[in-house]
Amino acid sequence: MSSKNQYWKGLEELNADVAFLESKKNEFSEGLPMTEALDGEFSFNTNRRDFLKFFGFSVAAVSLAACNKAPVKYAIPYVVKPENVTPGVPLFYASNLGIYNEGFPILVKVREGRPIKLEGNDQSSISGGGLCGTGQASILSLYDTNRHKNPSIDGKEVEDWSKVDAAVISKLDAIAAAGGAIRVITRTNTSVVLKSAIASLIEKYPTAQTIVYDPISYSGILNANEKSFGKRVVPNYKFSKANVIVSFGADFLGTWIAPVRFSKEYSKNRIPANGVMSRHIQFESLMSLSGANADARIPMRESKEGVYVATLYNKIAALAGVAALPVAANQELAGDAIAHAAKDLWNAKGNSLVISKSNDVNIQLLINGINSLLQNYGSTIDLDNHSNISTFDENKFESFVNEVGSGAVKGVVFVNCNPVYSYHNSEKLNAG
Repeated sequence: MSSKNQYWKGLEELNADVAFLESKKNEFSEGLPMTEALDGEFSFNTNRRDFLKFFGFSVAAVSLAACNKAPVKYAIPYVVKPENVTPGVPLFYASNLGIYNEGFPILVKVREGRPIKLEGNDQSSISGGGLCGTGQASILSLYDTNRHKNPSIDGKEVEDWSKVDAAVISKLDAIAAAGGAIRVITRTNTSVVLKSAIASLIEKYPTAQTIVYDPISYSGILNANEKSFGKRVVPNYKFSKANVIVSFGADFLGTWIAPVRFSKEYSKNRIPANGVMSRHIQFESLMSLSGANADARIPMRESKEGVYVATLYNKIAALAGVAALPVAANQELAGDAIAHAAKDLWNAKGNSLVISKSNDVNIQLLINGINSLLQNYGSTIDLDNHSNISTFDENKFESFVNEVGSGAVKGVVFVNCNPVYSYHNSEKLNAG
């Protein structure tokens, strides 16, 4: 119901004073704040009154568009309903997800035949129900409309895989008949089926060899363990049994080796019970997730890591009554942090853990020596039930790259990997 009463802000408006009318025209005349910072072709001369007009129009347009009714879509019931499907009630399937060269036991949430959510399986003794963000996001790959629907040969799509197989086999046969070398490039593989297929291929083509390439190299750990224990493996680190943890740049909660499994184990011993909780000391050059959760985070130049590790070895060797290593004096270290870390580790001997992300064999040999002095092998470090995350050998792959560059290799088969985009010396691969 509208009112017939009229109201004025003052006598000037009632009497239609000339000065008042002029000032009313300039109301909100200052420029918009967001436009004052813009230059060149994006500059504006709009005042606040015009902005409010445009804004009001846009809101009204959106409101009118919202009034349009969307087309009605009717849910069509099953003619013959599957016995195990109830519309609206999800089903859960136990499965496995392979990422980072690891297998994660997962539960797949399915609605009406469509997987919609992945979660870790709580009944898994390996992952403890953990699953990283990459694993949870991998559900989107099932609905990726940009995926190649068919194979291609020389950039041209073909509909039949048999044509691709015939083209590959004919080229491999020609290379083998001429006595040319064939190399099969694959990531670290734990699949029994894939290993059997590659073995069959090598049996058919005697000049073929398997070369492993991983984007992240753990060759330092692998080669150091081979020299120290005769086993070229990545150990199984048991953080749940470690009362003192000292890490040199290894972000085991974020990116190092198996962060999903490590974070679950790490959290078990970080709950104060009877006043006892594991102690975590992190030496690192950049802030990491592990460093953010550490009890003590000590900044360290990455170029000085070898000196830090050697100094820690000497401190523990002195407590164990073992000869020390020659370390240059007057090295820049983090005060007495190394001495305190050595004392904490020695007090937790047998239940401690020292790790490093370095890919330098010499540093990893020092790490092995420290853990040996602390009697950690067999308790917090398991070499028998080791991790299968990597078998990558940098030296072997470098030899393969040189072979490709020299033209000695005539045929290369890539299986689930593409090192051309990640290898530091990919020019040789492209040239070959």
